[in-house]
Amino acid sequence: MRKTVLAIAIVSTFTSPVFAEKSGYYLGFSAGQADYDSLTFSAISATGLDVYNGSSFNTSSTDKDGIFKLFGGYRFNKHLAIEADYTKFSDTRSNLSANSNDGYRATNRVDNELEGFGLKAVGFYPITDSFEIKASAGLLRWKLDEKSNAVREVNLSDTSETNTFKQGYNSTERGTSITVGLGANYNINDHFTVGLNWERINDVGEKRFAFGETDIDTYTASLQYNF
Repeated sequence: MRKTVLAIAIVSTFTSPVFAEKSGYYLGFSAGQADYDSLTFSAISATGLDVYNGSSFNTSSTDKDGIFKLFGGYRFNKHLAIEADYTKFSDTRSNLSANSNDGYRATNRVDNELEGFGLKAVGFYPITDSFEIKASAGLLRWKLDEKSNAVREVNLSDTSETNTFKQGYNSTERGTSITVGLGANYNINDHFTVGLNWERINDVGEKRFAFGETDIDTYTASLQYNF
């Protein structure tokens, strides 16, 4: 009887879904929220509209929105993996309106599209047979498209005539940012893993854009298939 129990224990040790024994390829996707650090202030200073004496401003901009990510990687052992990903951010928008005492009125709506490809190293620390925490560091190569729809209206003080000028633009900027992250995984079975993830993307964007240069914090839930 004791030999039977011992044999069962040994077999269970080698067949249970233990993170310490895992290696190989994996694929997955994640979705959640992206928080932007400083889009509102950039929208005021980089709209391409003149600022007039006595102007009053009203501004609004996206400070958080959705995010979707596809990822895949290779896990070398219980502690280390290399991972690549494609990230698509929901489109952001900034709005500015300005009125001056001398008859000028300006409005601008700026739309941004942001996406990127990333590469990172991921370190793991198993807590139990099915639960582990993780940390990552890497790079994100991003592309930012910006479209401005600026309109300036001039009311001449000595007439009732209004002159309208359109001065929008389309621009694209590319760059590379450092990423760092923390998270946790739960192993459902040999093939499926769910996770919760936080990642900071540093210095995304361009200061001359309405989007500006901002840090982005992402909070996502993930589902992963292990081959």
